[in-house]
Amino acid sequence: MASANVTENVPILEPAEPSVEPAPEAQPDGVSEARAEQRSEANTAILTGAGLGAWGAFSAAALGAVCPLCVVVAPALLGYGAYKHYDLRKRKAADDD
Repeated sequence: MASANVTENVPILEPAEPSVEPAPEAQPDGVSEARAEQRSEANTAILTGAGLGAWGAFSAAALGAVCPLCVVVAPALLGYGAYKHYDLRKRKAADDD
């Protein structure tokens, strides 16, 4: 029995190339990361207010009663989100000038 070289059929591994992270994608319209986060917060407030308002309308129609918290919080969230959008647009216009 002849002894065979065991490493004969094993491929030689080349050293891995260093990974290069891709450049971060530019925000649309030059929006900074902070503004994108604030816009997301405003959108979340508006959607939460709309959802809570829809739940209040559903409960009023189905049960004949609405929780007092829904009556106060839903418009407050909608107003807060709308104000944040207004404020962001106003700041962007001031920055563009």
